[in-house]
Amino acid sequence: MILDQANTAEWDGGWTVTSNDLRQTFTPTLPRLVAVEVDLFLGNPGPAADRVTLTMYDAGGSDIASTSREVMAAGVDRVRFVFPGDVAVTPGQSYAIRVSSHVTFGWKYVVGGYERGAATFNGRPLVANTRTTFLFRTLGSN
Repeated sequence: MILDQANTAEWDGGWTVTSNDLRQTFTPTLPRLVAVEVDLFLGNPGPAADRVTLTMYDAGGSDIASTSREVMAAGVDRVRFVFPGDVAVTPGQSYAIRVSSHVTFGWKYVVGGYERGAATFNGRPLVANTRTTFLFRTLGSN
């Protein structure tokens, strides 16, 4: 696995709950996507774990891959989602990552950050009149 895209900005405390439609666009440079890592936050303590789903969308909004896993609430931070088999992507084309779960977790975001994409909240900019990005990393291969 090779690190392809990443939001390397320093987290400053912003997060929003993953029970909403949260998406981060990104533009890969490698032709195969192997895994995606997202930075989560324990926003609403309660259950010891929650099922989190990561879904990939192409530029037209079609679902091209999805994977889920149980995430422990204790010590949550960066969570890796590995796709069963690689996902073929077109380098230079825009894709979106969606993270969803119940109200346990939030997805960390920053103002500015990753320059080749942006965060959305229920189909709109996450913060009005401000470019924001969720914290994530994509891992790919040739």
